[in-house]
Amino acid sequence: SEFLFAIISQGPLQLPAWIRMGLWRSKARLECFGGVEAKRISLSEQMASVPLNPLDVRGDLLLYDLISMPPSSLVDHARLRTEWLQADIAGTDWLLPAGMGYTFP
Repeated sequence: SEFLFAIISQGPLQLPAWIRMGLWRSKARLECFGGVEAKRISLSEQMASVPLNPLDVRGDLLLYDLISMPPSSLVDHARLRTEWLQADIAGTDWLLPAGMGYTFP
């Protein structure tokens, strides 16, 4: 199976080819599509391009599909009212909520 995600960084990163993730520490191969400059979009209602952890998002979640993955479920096709980061990666337009941060309940 495949899972797409984005890494937001202030500078270049050296990422490993393989990582362990999740509750069972499954091994996953990383494919990087390159780094790009993201532009900021002002407050608006948009749909995020990737699944999100709702605890990490600052905007108002308006509509979403729930991916039940205890201990922390994700939301997919999430429509939010917030500020956004937009980037063109490998010919695909990506939208991510601006100001996300790791939150632990």
